[in-house]
Amino acid sequence: MARGFILAIALLASGCAATPGPTPSMSQPAPSLSFTGSASPQPSRSVAIATATAVVTSSTQPRCGDSRGSRPEPQYAFARISIPLGTDACQDVGPFTKPNIPFLSNDGSRVAFNATDYDHQGDIWYGDLVTGSVKVVYQAQQSASARIDVQSVQVIGQQLIWLEYVHAGQYVSNQVKEWLVKAMDLGTLAVRVVAHGLAPASGGLALVNEIRSDGTRIAMAESLAKGWQIQVIDLDGRVTSTIHITGEPFDIALVTDGLLFSTGTENDAGAVGHLRLWHWTPNGGSTSIGADVFQINAHGSMAAWVQDAVASQQSTGNFQAPRLFVASAPFANPQPISPVVSETGTTGIDAMACGSGVVAWWEKEAWGAAWHDVLTIWQPGWSTPVQIDTEGNESYRVSVDGGWLVWEEGFGRENPPLLERIRGVPLSVLAGEHTG
Repeated sequence: MARGFILAIALLASGCAATPGPTPSMSQPAPSLSFTGSASPQPSRSVAIATATAVVTSSTQPRCGDSRGSRPEPQYAFARISIPLGTDACQDVGPFTKPNIPFLSNDGSRVAFNATDYDHQGDIWYGDLVTGSVKVVYQAQQSASARIDVQSVQVIGQQLIWLEYVHAGQYVSNQVKEWLVKAMDLGTLAVRVVAHGLAPASGGLALVNEIRSDGTRIAMAESLAKGWQIQVIDLDGRVTSTIHITGEPFDIALVTDGLLFSTGTENDAGAVGHLRLWHWTPNGGSTSIGADVFQINAHGSMAAWVQDAVASQQSTGNFQAPRLFVASAPFANPQPISPVVSETGTTGIDAMACGSGVVAWWEKEAWGAAWHDVLTIWQPGWSTPVQIDTEGNESYRVSVDGGWLVWEEGFGRENPPLLERIRGVPLSVLAGEHTG
Protein backbone atom coordinates (compact mmCIF):
# COMPACT_ATOMS: atom_id res chain seq x y z
CA MET A 1 0.00 0.00 0.00
CA ALA A 2 1.29 3.44 -0.99
CA ARG A 3 4.87 2.21 -1.38
CA GLY A 4 5.62 4.59 -4.25
CA PHE A 5 3.76 7.58 -2.90
CA ILE A 6 6.22 9.82 -1.11
CA LEU A 7 3.57 11.68 0.86
CA ALA A 8 2.06 8.53 2.34
CA ILE A 9 -0.23 9.45 5.22
CA ALA A 10 -1.03 7.51 8.37
CA LEU A 11 -4.83 7.58 8.54
CA LEU A 12 -7.06 6.12 11.21
CA ALA A 13 -10.77 5.68 10.77
CA SER A 14 -13.56 7.51 12.57
CA GLY A 15 -16.90 8.96 11.50
CA CYS A 16 -17.48 12.01 9.35
CA ALA A 17 -20.51 13.05 7.34
CA ALA A 18 -20.88 15.21 4.27
CA THR A 19 -23.24 18.15 4.14
CA PRO A 20 -23.34 20.39 1.05
CA GLY A 21 -22.28 23.98 1.60
CA PRO A 22 -20.89 27.02 -0.24
CA THR A 23 -17.32 27.16 -1.47
CA PRO A 24 -14.96 28.21 1.36
CA SER A 25 -13.84 31.83 1.29
CA MET A 26 -11.67 33.97 3.55
CA SER A 27 -14.32 36.67 3.42
CA GLN A 28 -16.81 34.49 5.25
CA PRO A 29 -16.98 34.67 9.06
CA ALA A 30 -15.75 31.74 11.13
CA PRO A 31 -18.57 29.22 11.58
CA SER A 32 -20.29 28.57 14.86
CA LEU A 33 -18.94 25.31 16.24
CA SER A 34 -21.03 22.49 17.67
CA PHE A 35 -19.53 19.06 18.22
CA THR A 36 -21.09 15.67 18.87
CA GLY A 37 -18.59 13.32 20.48
CA SER A 38 -18.31 10.86 20.09
CA ALA A 39 2.12 -19.56 11.85
CA SER A 40 3.92 -19.09 15.22
CA PRO A 41 4.23 -15.66 16.73
CA GLN A 42 7.61 -14.01 17.07
CA PRO A 43 8.89 -13.46 20.62
CA SER A 44 7.55 -10.26 22.14
CA ARG A 45 6.75 -8.83 25.51
CA SER A 46 4.48 -6.31 27.13
CA VAL A 47 6.33 -3.79 29.25
CA ALA A 48 5.53 -1.03 31.69
CA ILE A 49 8.52 1.30 31.75
CA ALA A 50 8.91 4.84 32.94
CA THR A 51 7.36 7.58 30.85
CA ALA A 52 9.95 9.06 28.50
CA THR A 53 9.70 12.82 28.76
CA ALA A 54 12.00 15.27 27.01
CA VAL A 55 13.92 17.59 29.30
CA VAL A 56 13.45 21.22 28.27
CA THR A 57 15.79 23.71 29.89
CA SER A 58 15.08 26.87 27.95
CA SER A 59 12.35 29.12 29.33
CA THR A 60 11.66 30.26 25.79
CA GLN A 61 10.36 26.84 24.78
CA PRO A 62 6.56 26.70 24.60
CA ARG A 63 4.74 25.04 27.47
CA CYS A 64 1.96 22.54 27.11
CA GLY A 65 -0.98 24.90 26.93
CA ASP A 66 0.69 27.57 24.81
CA SER A 67 -1.29 27.86 21.62
CA ARG A 68 1.01 30.03 19.54
CA GLY A 69 4.56 29.75 18.34
CA SER A 70 7.40 32.19 18.64
CA ARG A 71 6.46 34.50 15.78
CA PRO A 72 3.18 35.74 14.32
CA GLU A 73 1.64 33.63 11.61
CA PRO A 74 0.22 35.13 8.41
CA GLN A 75 -3.40 34.70 7.48
CA TYR A 76 -3.79 31.34 5.77
CA ALA A 77 -6.63 29.89 3.71
CA PHE A 78 -9.26 30.00 6.47
CA ALA A 79 -10.12 31.93 9.61
CA ARG A 80 -7.77 31.03 12.49
CA ILE A 81 -8.67 30.14 16.06
CA SER A 82 -6.55 29.70 19.20
CA ILE A 83 -6.65 27.11 21.96
CA PRO A 84 -7.33 28.75 25.35
CA LEU A 85 -4.32 28.52 27.65
CA GLY A 86 -4.47 25.47 29.88
CA THR A 87 -7.37 23.73 28.16
CA ASP A 88 -5.26 21.30 26.16
CA ALA A 89 -3.10 18.37 27.24
CA CYS A 90 0.19 17.17 25.84
CA GLN A 91 3.20 15.02 26.52
CA ASP A 92 6.73 15.07 25.13
CA VAL A 93 7.89 11.84 23.55
CA GLY A 94 11.35 12.70 22.30
CA PRO A 95 13.92 13.40 21.31
CA PHE A 96 14.38 10.48 18.97
CA THR A 97 17.39 10.14 16.70
CA LYS A 98 15.10 10.83 13.77
CA PRO A 99 11.75 12.14 15.03
CA ASN A 100 8.80 10.74 13.13
CA ILE A 101 5.54 9.22 14.34
CA PRO A 102 4.03 7.27 11.43
CA PHE A 103 0.86 5.97 13.13
CA LEU A 104 -1.22 7.95 15.64
CA SER A 105 -4.60 6.91 17.04
CA ASN A 106 -6.83 8.19 19.84
CA ASP A 107 -9.97 7.34 21.77
CA GLY A 108 -10.76 10.49 23.72
CA SER A 109 -7.62 11.61 25.55
CA ARG A 110 -6.13 8.11 25.32
CA VAL A 111 -3.51 7.86 22.57
CA ALA A 112 -1.39 5.19 20.88
CA PHE A 113 1.47 5.62 18.43
CA ASN A 114 4.88 4.33 17.35
CA ALA A 115 8.09 5.93 16.06
CA THR A 116 10.42 5.20 13.16
CA ASP A 117 13.61 5.82 15.08
CA TYR A 118 15.68 2.64 14.57
CA ASP A 119 16.05 1.91 18.29
CA HIS A 120 12.31 2.28 18.84
CA GLN A 121 10.98 0.66 15.67
CA GLY A 122 9.20 -2.12 17.54
CA ASP A 123 7.83 0.02 20.39
CA ILE A 124 4.21 1.01 20.94
CA TRP A 125 3.40 3.98 23.16
CA TYR A 126 0.04 4.21 24.93
CA GLY A 127 -1.51 6.29 27.69
CA ASP A 128 -3.73 9.19 28.66
CA LEU A 129 -2.72 12.75 27.87
CA VAL A 130 -4.77 14.07 30.79
CA THR A 131 -2.97 11.96 33.38
CA GLY A 132 0.41 12.16 31.64
CA SER A 133 0.69 8.38 31.60
CA VAL A 134 1.91 7.96 28.02
CA LYS A 135 4.66 5.34 27.98
CA VAL A 136 5.93 2.32 26.07
CA VAL A 137 3.57 -0.61 26.71
CA TYR A 138 4.95 -3.01 24.12
CA GLN A 139 8.42 -3.81 22.80
CA ALA A 140 9.08 -6.39 20.12
CA GLN A 141 12.16 -8.45 20.87
CA GLN A 142 14.81 -7.73 18.26
CA SER A 143 17.69 -9.94 17.16
CA ALA A 144 20.61 -9.69 14.76
CA SER A 145 18.92 -12.06 12.33
CA ALA A 146 15.37 -10.70 12.54
CA ARG A 147 14.40 -7.06 13.02
CA ILE A 148 10.77 -6.29 13.85
CA ASP A 149 8.80 -3.12 13.19
CA VAL A 150 5.26 -2.06 13.97
CA GLN A 151 2.64 -0.69 11.53
CA SER A 152 -1.01 0.49 11.62
CA VAL A 153 -1.27 1.09 15.39
CA GLN A 154 -4.90 1.58 16.45
CA VAL A 155 -6.51 2.08 19.87
CA ILE A 156 -10.15 1.00 19.83
CA GLY A 157 -12.03 0.78 23.11
CA GLN A 158 -10.02 -1.35 25.51
CA GLN A 159 -7.64 -2.85 23.00
CA LEU A 160 -4.68 -2.01 20.81
CA ILE A 161 -4.50 -3.58 17.35
CA TRP A 162 -1.47 -3.45 15.08
CA LEU A 163 0.41 -5.06 12.21
CA GLU A 164 3.91 -6.39 12.88
CA TYR A 165 6.63 -7.18 10.33
CA VAL A 166 9.56 -9.54 10.80
CA HIS A 167 12.41 -8.58 8.46
CA ALA A 168 15.13 -10.91 7.28
CA GLY A 169 18.41 -9.38 8.36
CA GLN A 170 19.48 -6.59 10.64
CA TYR A 171 17.68 -3.59 9.17
CA VAL A 172 13.95 -3.09 8.82
CA SER A 173 14.37 -1.93 5.22
CA ASN A 174 15.25 -5.50 4.29
CA GLN A 175 12.72 -7.95 2.93
CA VAL A 176 9.69 -8.84 5.07
CA LYS A 177 9.62 -12.57 5.74
CA GLU A 178 6.67 -12.80 8.16
CA TRP A 179 3.71 -10.67 9.25
CA LEU A 180 1.50 -10.80 12.34
CA VAL A 181 -1.71 -9.02 13.33
CA LYS A 182 -1.69 -8.58 17.09
CA ALA A 183 -4.10 -7.29 19.73
CA MET A 184 -3.42 -6.15 23.30
CA ASP A 185 -5.96 -6.12 26.12
CA LEU A 186 -5.37 -2.73 27.74
CA GLY A 187 -6.63 -3.94 31.08
CA THR A 188 -4.06 -6.73 31.42
CA LEU A 189 -1.52 -5.77 28.71
CA ALA A 190 -1.83 -9.36 27.47
CA VAL A 191 -0.93 -9.71 23.78
CA ARG A 192 -2.34 -12.30 21.40
CA VAL A 193 -1.79 -13.08 17.73
CA VAL A 194 -5.00 -12.61 15.73
CA ALA A 195 -3.55 -13.67 12.35
CA HIS A 196 -0.13 -14.34 10.86
CA GLY A 197 1.62 -15.72 7.79
CA LEU A 198 4.77 -15.84 5.70
CA ALA A 199 5.32 -13.45 2.80
CA PRO A 200 5.21 -15.05 -0.68
CA ALA A 201 8.99 -14.63 -1.04
CA SER A 202 9.37 -16.80 2.09
CA GLY A 203 6.94 -19.50 0.92
CA GLY A 204 3.71 -17.95 2.19
CA LEU A 205 0.49 -17.08 0.37
CA ALA A 206 0.23 -13.33 0.99
CA LEU A 207 1.89 -10.28 2.52
CA VAL A 208 -0.43 -7.96 4.47
CA ASN A 209 0.38 -4.38 3.48
CA GLU A 210 -2.15 -2.52 5.66
CA ILE A 211 -4.86 -3.18 8.22
CA ARG A 212 -7.87 -1.20 9.43
CA SER A 213 -10.16 -2.18 12.30
CA ASP A 214 -13.50 -0.92 13.57
CA GLY A 215 -13.32 -2.89 16.81
CA THR A 216 -15.15 -5.98 15.52
CA ARG A 217 -13.61 -6.47 12.06
CA ILE A 218 -10.11 -6.15 10.63
CA ALA A 219 -9.63 -5.44 6.91
CA MET A 220 -6.28 -6.53 5.46
CA ALA A 221 -4.90 -5.36 2.09
CA GLU A 222 -2.66 -8.14 0.75
CA SER A 223 -0.19 -8.69 -2.06
CA LEU A 224 -0.03 -12.24 -3.45
CA ALA A 225 2.62 -13.99 -5.48
CA LYS A 226 0.57 -12.78 -8.44
CA GLY A 227 -2.00 -10.08 -7.89
CA TRP A 228 -3.71 -8.62 -4.83
CA GLN A 229 -6.70 -9.17 -2.59
CA ILE A 230 -8.42 -7.79 0.51
CA GLN A 231 -9.54 -10.03 3.35
CA VAL A 232 -11.86 -9.18 6.23
CA ILE A 233 -11.42 -11.15 9.46
CA ASP A 234 -13.04 -11.08 12.88
CA LEU A 235 -11.10 -10.56 16.08
CA ASP A 236 -10.58 -14.30 16.41
CA GLY A 237 -8.80 -14.37 13.04
CA ARG A 238 -11.58 -16.08 11.08
CA VAL A 239 -11.85 -14.93 7.46
CA THR A 240 -15.36 -13.62 6.78
CA SER A 241 -14.79 -12.18 3.29
CA THR A 242 -12.18 -12.34 0.53
CA ILE A 243 -12.30 -9.59 -2.09
CA HIS A 244 -10.44 -10.24 -5.32
CA ILE A 245 -9.33 -6.96 -6.88
CA THR A 246 -7.76 -5.67 -10.06
CA GLY A 247 -4.90 -3.28 -9.43
CA GLU A 248 -2.70 -2.66 -6.40
CA PRO A 249 -4.57 -1.62 -3.23
CA PHE A 250 -3.54 1.83 -2.02
CA ASP A 251 -5.85 2.35 0.98
CA ILE A 252 -8.81 0.67 2.69
CA ALA A 253 -11.54 1.70 5.13
CA LEU A 254 -14.36 -0.28 6.73
CA VAL A 255 -17.92 1.06 6.49
CA THR A 256 -21.17 -0.29 7.91
CA ASP A 257 -22.26 -2.11 4.76
CA GLY A 258 -18.83 -3.29 3.65
CA LEU A 259 -15.60 -1.64 2.55
CA LEU A 260 -14.18 1.32 0.66
CA PHE A 261 -10.82 0.88 -1.05
CA SER A 262 -8.63 2.54 -3.66
CA THR A 263 -6.49 0.74 -6.23
CA GLY A 264 -3.89 1.86 -8.75
CA THR A 265 -1.00 0.87 -10.96
CA GLU A 266 2.64 1.11 -9.90
CA ASN A 267 5.13 2.43 -12.46
CA ASP A 268 8.82 1.59 -12.86
CA ALA A 269 9.78 4.39 -10.44
CA GLY A 270 7.58 2.88 -7.74
CA ALA A 271 4.86 5.59 -7.85
CA VAL A 272 1.23 4.47 -7.82
CA GLY A 273 -1.12 6.21 -10.24
CA HIS A 274 -4.35 5.85 -12.22
CA LEU A 275 -6.26 5.23 -9.01
CA ARG A 276 -9.89 4.19 -8.64
CA LEU A 277 -12.24 4.30 -5.65
CA TRP A 278 -14.36 1.23 -4.98
CA HIS A 279 -17.30 0.41 -2.72
CA TRP A 280 -17.67 -3.27 -1.83
CA THR A 281 -20.64 -4.94 -0.15
CA PRO A 282 -21.12 -8.66 0.56
CA ASN A 283 -24.22 -8.81 -1.63
CA GLY A 284 -23.25 -6.42 -4.42
CA GLY A 285 -19.53 -6.98 -4.78
CA SER A 286 -17.21 -4.17 -5.86
CA THR A 287 -18.54 -1.06 -7.62
CA SER A 288 -16.31 1.73 -8.96
CA ILE A 289 -17.55 5.03 -7.51
CA GLY A 290 -14.70 7.46 -8.23
CA ALA A 291 -11.25 8.14 -9.63
CA ASP A 292 -7.89 9.50 -8.49
CA VAL A 293 -8.47 8.74 -4.80
CA PHE A 294 -5.48 8.10 -2.55
CA GLN A 295 -6.08 8.02 1.24
CA ILE A 296 -9.46 7.09 2.75
CA ASN A 297 -10.96 7.41 6.23
CA ALA A 298 -14.37 6.04 7.12
CA HIS A 299 -16.56 4.92 9.97
CA GLY A 300 -20.13 3.69 9.90
CA SER A 301 -21.84 5.12 6.83
CA MET A 302 -19.58 8.20 6.53
CA ALA A 303 -16.26 8.60 4.72
CA ALA A 304 -13.59 11.13 3.74
CA TRP A 305 -10.85 10.81 1.15
CA VAL A 306 -8.06 12.71 -0.61
CA GLN A 307 -8.36 13.09 -4.38
CA ASP A 308 -5.63 14.37 -6.71
CA ALA A 309 -6.24 13.97 -10.43
CA VAL A 310 -2.85 15.31 -11.53
CA ALA A 311 -0.81 13.09 -9.19
CA SER A 312 -2.95 10.08 -10.08
CA GLN A 313 -3.04 10.45 -13.85
CA GLN A 314 0.65 11.34 -14.14
CA SER A 315 1.84 8.89 -11.45
CA THR A 316 4.00 11.64 -9.97
CA GLY A 317 4.64 10.06 -6.57
CA ASN A 318 3.88 13.43 -4.93
CA PHE A 319 0.68 15.36 -4.37
CA GLN A 320 0.12 18.04 -7.01
CA ALA A 321 -3.37 19.42 -6.33
CA PRO A 322 -4.96 17.35 -3.54
CA ARG A 323 -8.50 18.02 -2.39
CA LEU A 324 -10.38 16.58 0.55
CA PHE A 325 -13.89 15.16 0.03
CA VAL A 326 -16.55 13.82 2.41
CA ALA A 327 -19.54 11.63 1.58
CA SER A 328 -22.22 9.52 3.20
CA ALA A 329 -23.44 6.11 2.02
CA PRO A 330 -23.74 5.13 -0.78
CA PHE A 331 -20.80 7.54 -1.30
CA ALA A 332 -21.89 8.61 -4.77
CA ASN A 333 -22.12 12.37 -4.07
CA PRO A 334 -18.89 13.53 -2.37
CA GLN A 335 -18.61 17.13 -1.17
CA PRO A 336 -15.27 19.01 -1.39
CA ILE A 337 -14.28 20.72 1.87
CA SER A 338 -10.76 21.95 1.06
CA PRO A 339 -9.54 24.10 -1.81
CA VAL A 340 -7.41 22.85 -4.66
CA VAL A 341 -5.15 25.84 -4.03
CA SER A 342 -5.54 28.10 -1.01
CA GLU A 343 -5.21 31.86 -1.08
CA THR A 344 -1.59 31.56 0.03
CA GLY A 345 -0.75 29.30 -2.90
CA THR A 346 -0.51 25.95 -1.17
CA THR A 347 -1.42 22.68 -2.86
CA GLY A 348 -0.68 20.44 0.09
CA ILE A 349 -2.52 18.15 2.50
CA ASP A 350 -0.42 16.31 5.08
CA ALA A 351 -2.55 13.70 6.90
CA MET A 352 -6.26 13.73 7.59
CA ALA A 353 -8.65 12.03 10.00
CA CYS A 354 -12.31 12.14 10.88
CA GLY A 355 -14.37 11.31 13.94
CA SER A 356 -16.90 12.72 16.40
CA GLY A 357 -18.57 14.45 13.47
CA VAL A 358 -15.40 16.37 12.54
CA VAL A 359 -12.89 16.14 9.70
CA ALA A 360 -9.35 17.27 10.56
CA TRP A 361 -6.25 17.63 8.39
CA TRP A 362 -2.91 19.40 8.09
CA GLU A 363 -3.17 22.05 5.37
CA LYS A 364 0.29 22.70 3.90
CA GLU A 365 0.58 26.48 3.65
CA ALA A 366 3.31 28.76 2.30
CA TRP A 367 5.37 30.59 4.93
CA GLY A 368 7.92 32.82 3.19
CA ALA A 369 10.21 30.51 1.26
CA ALA A 370 9.19 27.47 3.32
CA TRP A 371 6.07 25.45 4.09
CA HIS A 372 4.05 25.34 7.27
CA ASP A 373 1.53 22.67 8.26
CA VAL A 374 -1.62 24.25 9.70
CA LEU A 375 -4.14 22.14 11.61
CA THR A 376 -7.56 22.54 9.97
CA ILE A 377 -11.02 21.25 10.99
CA TRP A 378 -14.48 21.13 9.44
CA GLN A 379 -17.86 19.68 10.32
CA PRO A 380 -21.14 19.27 8.39
CA GLY A 381 -23.09 22.49 8.09
CA TRP A 382 -20.09 24.81 8.17
CA SER A 383 -19.65 27.28 5.35
CA THR A 384 -15.85 27.01 5.63
CA PRO A 385 -13.22 25.16 7.67
CA VAL A 386 -11.23 26.87 10.43
CA GLN A 387 -7.52 26.58 11.22
CA ILE A 388 -6.03 26.12 14.69
CA ASP A 389 -2.93 27.84 16.00
CA THR A 390 -0.43 25.15 17.01
CA GLU A 391 3.28 24.90 17.67
CA GLY A 392 5.63 23.36 15.14
CA ASN A 393 6.07 23.69 11.40
CA GLU A 394 6.47 20.03 10.47
CA SER A 395 3.46 18.12 11.75
CA TYR A 396 1.97 15.22 9.85
CA ARG A 397 -0.24 13.15 12.17
CA VAL A 398 -3.74 13.81 13.40
CA SER A 399 -6.54 11.71 14.91
CA VAL A 400 -10.01 12.58 16.15
CA ASP A 401 -12.37 10.34 18.10
CA GLY A 402 -14.17 10.15 21.40
CA GLY A 403 -14.72 13.91 21.53
CA TRP A 404 -11.00 14.78 21.33
CA LEU A 405 -8.74 16.15 18.60
CA VAL A 406 -5.18 14.79 18.95
CA TRP A 407 -2.10 15.56 16.88
CA GLU A 408 1.69 15.30 16.77
CA GLU A 409 3.74 18.47 16.51
CA GLY A 410 7.35 19.62 16.60
CA PHE A 411 8.22 21.25 19.92
CA GLY A 412 9.59 24.67 19.01
CA ARG A 413 9.68 26.29 15.61
CA GLU A 414 12.99 28.09 16.07
CA ASN A 415 14.90 26.18 18.73
CA PRO A 416 16.50 22.95 17.44
CA PRO A 417 16.78 20.10 18.15
CA LEU A 418 13.24 19.40 17.10
CA LEU A 419 11.49 17.46 19.85
CA GLU A 420 8.23 15.59 19.41
CA ARG A 421 5.08 15.84 21.46
CA ILE A 422 1.54 14.51 21.27
CA ARG A 423 -1.07 17.17 21.97
CA GLY A 424 -4.84 17.09 22.28
CA VAL A 425 -7.83 19.23 23.12
CA PRO A 426 -11.49 18.37 23.80
CA LEU A 427 -13.73 19.37 20.94
CA SER A 428 -16.04 20.98 23.49
CA VAL A 429 -13.28 23.51 24.25
CA LEU A 430 -13.16 24.56 20.61
CA ALA A 431 -16.94 24.73 20.54
CA GLY A 432 -16.94 27.01 23.56
CA GLU A 433 -14.54 29.37 21.84
CA HIS A 434 -16.67 29.69 18.72
CA THR A 435 -20.34 29.75 19.58
CA GLY A 436 -22.54 32.52 18.37
